[in-house]
Amino acid sequence: MDTASQFSITEQKLVQAKQHAHSKTWIEALGTNVSRYGLVLTLLLIGALKFTAGEAQAFSPWWRTAHSCSDYIESSAFRVPQI
Repeated sequence: MDTASQFSITEQKLVQAKQHAHSKTWIEALGTNVSRYGLVLTLLLIGALKFTAGEAQAFSPWWRTAHSCSDYIESSAFRVPQI
């Protein structure tokens, strides 16, 4: 066997190995797509839930919060003792 044919066989083996390494089986492709689109769907649902009435009611700015530090200070400073 001469050097040129040995080089050709080795090159073919490398090309085949590279193609095999980059090819996915159908189950790997399915898993990749399920993971990708599952994540997208989850993020879209979380984003859509941000516009619901429950989310709007749960949102309360810090200056309107019923149990803030300022409410505690005001209630303790201006409290009339009960007799």
